[in-house]
Amino acid sequence: MPPPYSSATTFLTEETTTMRLLLLIALLFPVTLHAQWEVLLNNSMPNTAKLHAHGTVLFHYEGTTTRSEDAGKTWSNVSGLTDRVTAMISIDADVYALRMQSPPGAMIFLKSTDKGVTWTQISTPQVTNNGVINDLVYDGITLYGVSNRNEVFISTDKGVTWTKRNYTTLTSEAAADGTIASSGMYVLSSGGLYRSTDSGLTWVKHSATQGLTVQPTQIEAVNDDVFVIGTFGLQRWNQGSQKWDDVSSTLPDFAGSFKASLRDIRASGTALYAVGATFDGASFALTSTDRGTTWTKYQDMPKGSSVSRRAIAFVQPYIIVFHKGINATENGYYRAQIAAPTEVPLTNGWPAAFSGVAPDTALNLPFNNIGMFNSPDGRIYSCVRLQTTNSATEEAAAPRFDIAFDIVDLQQGIIRVNKTRNFNAQNALTSAGQAPSCSGVFASSTGRYEDFIKVGTDTFSFRFDLFNAAALELKLVTMVKK
Repeated sequence: MPPPYSSATTFLTEETTTMRLLLLIALLFPVTLHAQWEVLLNNSMPNTAKLHAHGTVLFHYEGTTTRSEDAGKTWSNVSGLTDRVTAMISIDADVYALRMQSPPGAMIFLKSTDKGVTWTQISTPQVTNNGVINDLVYDGITLYGVSNRNEVFISTDKGVTWTKRNYTTLTSEAAADGTIASSGMYVLSSGGLYRSTDSGLTWVKHSATQGLTVQPTQIEAVNDDVFVIGTFGLQRWNQGSQKWDDVSSTLPDFAGSFKASLRDIRASGTALYAVGATFDGASFALTSTDRGTTWTKYQDMPKGSSVSRRAIAFVQPYIIVFHKGINATENGYYRAQIAAPTEVPLTNGWPAAFSGVAPDTALNLPFNNIGMFNSPDGRIYSCVRLQTTNSATEEAAAPRFDIAFDIVDLQQGIIRVNKTRNFNAQNALTSAGQAPSCSGVFASSTGRYEDFIKVGTDTFSFRFDLFNAAALELKLVTMVKK
């Protein structure tokens, strides 16, 4: 007979798949922005590069890896990333990087817990024939690496171990880009666009049948909308019709199909940003607050420069765009102040992009995000780590879920699970510009839930035990004011 808490563990795990079908983003609160570009030239920068923002720290990588703590004004080399870095990603409070080595061999996957100052090797994923992993994407539980072979690398322990899966049997395929959204995992390869809805077990190649008629150059998930971009313009995946909608007509005329090349598309809160270059050499930036239905042009960028792929990053209060000039002395960055990001409202009743609030600093808690009692609907919202063993390695890689509890009986201290979803699926940041941590833990071996929860102005340490697995109800054991 299974233990009484097994159904709760199953609920939390199976809800991951269900959540992806329910997480629909509504973009509201349009904002009018007027950008004035500041140009920061840097002749030490290469002609191609990628940007990655980790809270208040900005990384520039692909050739020499550098980091900036002042939104791109000054830069310093990253000593722990000496060879070419091909991908970076932030998970919780840490930043990860994949680098090549000389002579070519297995790639080196590294982790930094101090915002990129020092790095520790985690693993050495080996791509067939010394290939390269070009992109990393994370859905809150699984980390995916997209290689320049016909392989996708999958890790459920944040890169400690990896499993290879083929998205096609054609060995000539070379993927350069990937993304993930509630509608699935996408891989953009030299031979086409592939989509998986079962964590990479099976793949479907998209073609004219799905409304995709031109080979894209980049694919990005932006607030759970999936866009493909390139010289043809802009297409957006329609989950309802299972088709790619051509939304190029929403672009200004100068940026439309076969008049310009879009190079990147990103979001800061509800606002979308796209950058590109016309075929006569003029770079441009656009913004949209209605999922790409209408676009506003920013102030012109200098003619003769060309924005790079993966050129956009956000370090509040700036949008930062890397550009390459006619020669190296004109390489550098555009940056402009933008409005603070408006939170992306969710249609399924969650109060924020991730559950929790910042704790009072005077408490010196080991988390930057803890549970909260939400007075408008009378529920407790938090993040829970699903603990299955006492291993420190497995604990660090434990699945994390946003969770909402109804208060069933205040006198007896009984709460009931109302709903769950993947924790922070949008990779949102705290008000301090950090990746939010997860304060709660549910131990599947005991059925015990422990957490820090803020109630009004007070913070308490709570301990609950699961006593009714069928109803997913827990009963208060201890409550201590901090």
